[in-house]
Amino acid sequence: MSTKPRTSGTSVPRSASVLSITERIASVYEQSGHLTLRDIVCHEHEGVVILRGRVPSFYCKQLAQSLIANLPGVLEVSNLLEVRGGLAQDAGASP
Repeated sequence: MSTKPRTSGTSVPRSASVLSITERIASVYEQSGHLTLRDIVCHEHEGVVILRGRVPSFYCKQLAQSLIANLPGVLEVSNLLEVRGGLAQDAGASP
């Protein structure tokens, strides 16, 4: 007879899992050193992350996506970031 742990039938609230993914994304952007990534707005639904906002270059747009693509819980990234050259805090890392 095998003994497996029994669950009570309850699960982690969905909002808690959403919060943890978006918090991890914010942390990754913060630690990247790229100031422009800190202003990106992200939403998550069932593993699909949607990125919105403006970045100064295509490089920053791609960087934002590649930094989070392999995070646990992220199944897909929908990158809706707009590239707007000449934004303050250019693509470089913070000093």
